[in-house]
Amino acid sequence: MCLKHRECDFTTEFQCANHNCIDKSMLCDLKDDCGDESDERGCHKAKSCSVEDNGGCEHSCHNVTGGGYICVCNKGYIISRSNPKICDDIDECATFGHNCSQVCTNLKGSYMCSCLEGFTPVDPQRSICKADSPLVVLIASGDDITAVNVTGRNHQVEVVRRERRIDSLDYDINSRIVYWADGADRVIKRSFIPDGSDVQIGHAQNLNIPIGDSARPTSISVDWVSEVLYFIEADKQGAKGKTRIVATTLDGRYKRSVVTGALENPTSLALNPATGNILFSSSYQ
Repeated sequence: MCLKHRECDFTTEFQCANHNCIDKSMLCDLKDDCGDESDERGCHKAKSCSVEDNGGCEHSCHNVTGGGYICVCNKGYIISRSNPKICDDIDECATFGHNCSQVCTNLKGSYMCSCLEGFTPVDPQRSICKADSPLVVLIASGDDITAVNVTGRNHQVEVVRRERRIDSLDYDINSRIVYWADGADRVIKRSFIPDGSDVQIGHAQNLNIPIGDSARPTSISVDWVSEVLYFIEADKQGAKGKTRIVATTLDGRYKRSVVTGALENPTSLALNPATGNILFSSSYQ
C-alpha cells in the first residue's frame, strides 16, 4: 500500500525511489535531482547494460544518455550506499514516506498501516482510524464548561455553569471527570461529565487544596496513568521563587512541590504520562 503519486512518463522520465519524476538527462550528472540520491546511486560510467546481463544489477538497469548505465530498484527499495548494484529496503515508517494516520509497520519493499487500541480503520488500506467511542471536546467559556461530541452530530452537554472564572481545565479519561482552576476563587474543582440522560448538569466539587495567600492556581494537567493532578501555583505579586509546580492526588490530598526555584512566569502546563515528563512554557518579562 503506497501513497498516490504522479505516474512518470517512462519514455522521457526516470522515477526516483521517493516517487519523484525527473528527466532522464539528469541521471548520473553528479547532482541529487531526485532528493534522495537515487538518480546518482548505482551509476556505472563504463559500458552499457542489456536485458541478458542486467549490468549485474540486483533488480534492473537503465542505459544513460551519453554512455554508461544506472542500476534501478523496484518500488520500496533504493540502491545501497555500500554497493551500487545491490538494493536496500526503504523504511517508509522512518522516512515518513507513508500515509498511516497512527501506526506504521515497515515491510520488505512496502509498509503496513494499523490503528491503536480503541480505534477502528475506516478505509481498506487501514490508513485512516476512527475512535470507537465518541470524541469529546471540552470548551470553557468564562464561567461555563461544555462538552461537545465532535464525532456525532455536534451534540453538546453542559458540564457545569455559573462558576466564577475558569482559567484552565483538563480531563481524566478513565473516570470521565473534568478538573478546572478557578482564578477568581483561587480554588481547583472537579465534576463528572453528565451523559445527557438522567443527569442534566454536573456538580462542581471544591477539592479544598490549600493555596498560598499570595498565589492562585493557573494551568492544570491530569496524569490519568498515575492518577496525579499537577498545577501551577502562581504568585500574584510576581515574587521570585514563590511560583511553583505542585502535585496532589486526584482528590486533592498530599500536596507536594514538584518544580520550584527559578521559574520565570510559567503560563501553561502539559504532561506526557507515557514518558513521565512535565512540560511547561514561560512568559519572560
